Amino acid sequence: MRIPSLGFLILSLNLACNEAPSSATPPNIGEARGALAKDQGGVNGDWDYCNSNDCVTGEGDCDGDGQCGGEAGLVCGDNNGARFGLTSSHDVCWPAHCQNGAQDGDEIGVDLGGSCDLCPGNNGDLSFCTAACACDAGEGDCDRDADCAAGNICGDNNGARFGFSASLDVCWPSTCEDGVKNGDETGIDFGGSCGGACFEAPPGSFSYCSNDCPCPAGGGDCDSDAQCIGALVCGNNNGWRFGFSSTIDTCWPSTCNNGILDKGEITIDLGGPCGSGPWLIINEFEYDDPSGDNMEFVEIYNAGNYTISLADVVLEAVDANGAVYQTYNLSDASSSLRAGEYLVIGADLIISTLPQGVYSITVGTYVFINTAGGFKLRQGEQLLDTVSYEGNIAGITETNPAPTDNGLTQVNARCVNGADSDDNSADFLIRAATPGAANSCP
Repeated sequence: MRIPSLGFLILSLNLACNEAPSSATPPNIGEARGALAKDQGGVNGDWDYCNSNDCVTGEGDCDGDGQCGGEAGLVCGDNNGARFGLTSSHDVCWPAHCQNGAQDGDEIGVDLGGSCDLCPGNNGDLSFCTAACACDAGEGDCDRDADCAAGNICGDNNGARFGFSASLDVCWPSTCEDGVKNGDETGIDFGGSCGGACFEAPPGSFSYCSNDCPCPAGGGDCDSDAQCIGALVCGNNNGWRFGFSSTIDTCWPSTCNNGILDKGEITIDLGGPCGSGPWLIINEFEYDDPSGDNMEFVEIYNAGNYTISLADVVLEAVDANGAVYQTYNLSDASSSLRAGEYLVIGADLIISTLPQGVYSITVGTYVFINTAGGFKLRQGEQLLDTVSYEGNIAGITETNPAPTDNGLTQVNARCVNGADSDDNSADFLIRAATPGAANSCP
């Protein structure tokens, strides 16, 4: 609400009467005034000014609706004098619609503007705010702090916060520029009286987090550590941990990428604050069976809590040098894999014995290298899991290679089923084969 100054009121009334502005010094606001009525030569603002019963809009002091007979439809307001340059204790005549709690008549807001005060224009107009008609928070355009009501300052190109053009300068509290979350703000210098609102887009949207509205753990997309609350950092393509796309960067503790089992994690850098969202792992494999290599297979398992799209997810078989010699597109078996489901890539004999409903890709015999080699599971360029056997392979081995196949009918199986500590030798044991089902762990 803009409040006109006393000088502005007197000038406006004089101009309205086609008279030159008076050179007399107006009484100070709050100063005792005379008791002459309007028809007795009184001055607007005198306590008995409307006793003549012919006051018009903006005149007072009045003591009842009957004293506002100078125009039709007027009533005597209650302590509304500040709207017209008088003290707040003055009662001034104005249209009845100025106190009905609705925006009507010539108002520019609910019971504001138009004939409800002397300040012309509409909120958002250039130079709407002036020293004579100071604006409250959220009103503009202003040009200097003096154009804003007490406690507010004139912002710089902050109009977009309030639904105006970004180039508009709008009055707001001085706390909206102090770099601290205070007052009614929902973010640092953001929300409440500072305009705008944090997190207007859905979680997982690009640029969801910002310096003004930093995200908690699991929030994203972020672009820098400064967009995360406190000591959290912005992860890299870790959105899949929290149910988002793998291309989303999400805020999490720095300990989620240190290779150590920290408090709250269920495995190294997984679970708890590091996210327990979906992840695909190589869960069981046979690379050298005793019956002519017709029982070789690799089992993929969704060890997370969400359905995972298999678009761009591939399994690559690598040799002792890490070179890829076979590639399998998991989307050839299914478009997605639900939490707890398996997908098996294997020889005909293995595929024919899978439990009903298990997704599969059939390959021939003698498919996998029987000596040093490994497997790499990735989604696009994002590496999901790797394992090597019978030797260390740069970029493939997780700490140490998995156990060597004993040439019998047993296979490499993760124990605990679905667990991954990023150490192939610790995660895999030689156990009985259970393709398409939970591993047979001790």
